[in-house]
Amino acid sequence: MIQVLIGRESVKNRLQLSTGNKTEQVGPLGAVPQSVSKQHCLLTIDGKVMTITNRNIKNATYVNGIQVESSKVTQADVVELGYGHYVLNWSLVMNFIGKLQDPVSQEVDISGLESVWQSYKHQQDQLQRTQTMTNVLRGGLPILTIGGVALGFIINKDGKGTGAHMIVIYAVALILMVLLFVKSFMDARRIPKQKEELNKRMLHRYACPKCHYFFGFQPYDVIRTNLDACPKCKVKLKK
Repeated sequence: MIQVLIGRESVKNRLQLSTGNKTEQVGPLGAVPQSVSKQHCLLTIDGKVMTITNRNIKNATYVNGIQVESSKVTQADVVELGYGHYVLNWSLVMNFIGKLQDPVSQEVDISGLESVWQSYKHQQDQLQRTQTMTNVLRGGLPILTIGGVALGFIINKDGKGTGAHMIVIYAVALILMVLLFVKSFMDARRIPKQKEELNKRMLHRYACPKCHYFFGFQPYDVIRTNLDACPKCKVKLKK
């Protein structure tokens, strides 16, 4: 036999379901009106028979529009709680009960997250190398400028240089400077966007398959070693 206490969460006004030492708040925030008490009614499941019973004489519980103190119910019945006639969502209740009846189903496989982390780390390293190269190119611009001027000075100093040679040297140096500047400018705009997109994808992919809790930017080995269950939904992690 299973008994589920049904009521309203006091802070966020969600539907609260509890049995023994297990309590869950389900459904959207603010959905349950104040006319539903914190311990409104008790749903008893004995085999295939379900019975709903008021917990307090001041509570109002309706089955198919009729106010009752205790009544047998099925999922086909419309159960309403409180004078605001909050309609009980059977799917939320049965999902909660299903977790109690089938604890094995509360294990999720996260072994696939290892490849997610490896892919993220590989792409992150690539972006870091690109950014480092961009910084090197930026630092090389002054060196290229000075080198072009020095080379022109050396060639022209011994009298072997001509005006045409000087023009070619400075033109090549200028073209290289422009190309390096354009590349470093484009990388400076592109790399942060790529990092942002990479992190966004990570937020969705590197998470609990059941509740989508993000495990953080930490290696998979850390999760495998330190976590036996999801910190949010408490589902057991198969690694």
